[in-house]
Order: sequence, then C-alpha cells, then structure tokens
Amino acid sequence: MTGTGITLSGITERKEAEKVGRKFSNGPTQTCTVSCQSCGRDFSSLRSHTKWCDDCRGSIKSEQRSINGIQEFRAIDGEGIGKGPNHKYVLLGVGDRQREWPDGVDGIESIFSFLYDRFTQEKSRIFGGFYLTYDWNMWLKLLPRERAWRLLSDEGIRSRIPKKTFRTIPFPVRYEGWEFDILWGKRFKIRPEGLSGANTWMYINDFGPFFQTAKRDADMLYLIAICVSITDSKIKALKLLWSILREGSETSDSN
Repeated sequence: MTGTGITLSGITERKEAEKVGRKFSNGPTQTCTVSCQSCGRDFSSLRSHTKWCDDCRGSIKSEQRSINGIQEFRAIDGEGIGKGPNHKYVLLGVGDRQREWPDGVDGIESIFSFLYDRFTQEKSRIFGGFYLTYDWNMWLKLLPRERAWRLLSDEGIRSRIPKKTFRTIPFPVRYEGWEFDILWGKRFKIRPEGLSGANTWMYINDFGPFFQTAKRDADMLYLIAICVSITDSKIKALKLLWSILREGSETSDSN
C-alpha cells in the first residue's frame, strides 16, 4: 500500500509517501503517521502536512516568535458625520493612511479594496482597532439584505456549514468579488474571490472587549490561549488557571 492514503474527505489519492516519510493507516479513523521534522519521531495526525509532534510544536513556535521579534500593529478606525438618517460614513484610516468619501461611502467593495490594499503592503502586521462595532455596522449596512442574513443570522450561518466534509468552519459570504466572514465583536476577515490559503485572509481584530475585561478574567483568557496553542506549556498553564478559578470560587463563597 506504499504511496496510497486517505484524505479527510474520504477520497483516496496517490502520494509519494516514501519521499516525505508518511504512511497512511487503512483504518476508518483516517489518520496517518507523520515524522516530526524536529525530533524525527513518528506520531499520528489527522493532517498529512503536519510538521511537528505535540512535544515539539510549542518550542518551535516560541523560537519562531523570537526570530520574528515583536509584532507591529496597524490601527483601523472610521468616522462619520451627520445625525439620524443623514449620518454618513466618510473616513476610514489604517495606520497612517486614510480613505475619504466626502459624500458618504459608495459601496462595501470600496472599503474592502482600501483595507486589502493596506494588507498586501504590510502582511506581517496585525490589523485591528478598539470597539469596531460602529465601523462594522457602517460596512454591513451596505450589503443586500440576503447577504447580511447569510453572514449574521443563525440560520444563515448554518446554511454555510459544509455538510459532507469534516470542515466545521462556515464557507465565507461572497459579494461583488469579495469573500468575508465575521465573529461579531471579535474579528472580521476579508479577501478577494478566487484566492485560497490561510495567508490570503486579512483579519481585522477588535481589541476593545479584551481590555474592558477584568484583570483576572483577562489572565484566564490568556492562559486558555496558551493551553490551546502552546502544547508544552499546558500543564503549568492549566495548574495556574485552576488556582485562579479556585481563588475566585473561595472569594465568592466567603462573600
């Protein structure tokens, strides 16, 4: 069976397993044995392109962060003029660049084009702002009702979830040559239609809710993120998280 594997979609495909050091199991679990590129040990994975085992992934990611250095941010913010029905969204800034629409923005594609142009110029930056719900509302009000329904409503989101694959992330909404999706109050992502790959998405993060959180809750969120992304720190992080939870519980009981 050398060179034969089972993909996540259940489709059998030919692979040169001997060249990449990967052997696919014949069982229904659809896992494969992958050689860690760091320590050389074999481990089981659902994805054939996984590079590192759980023990090595955290240290590798930490090394990459050290090499890349401190991340730079680009702030996003927009402004409007007028009140009530006369209100117009007229300005959008990204870092030290801005786009103006003196008579009000003419379409959501104008907003996306400006944002994505800045993203292509500075892909290594992190884009975001504080309390961006105003801006997101101004953007999304330019969508047709049906597109907004697919993007925001529970039924619309469910209609975008693939039904015949292991993928649980909804397909993006498409409109006027753009693909986009949103986690309301947290993150907005956009890219032109026809592109593929995780690196083609521009992520626009809302940092406001995190800084509004109480310090203890913020620490808990940070530790949970560590548990999810940095495998070799799980034990220490979970112990610290448990101590915070226990401290909060004891304080609540005493009151």
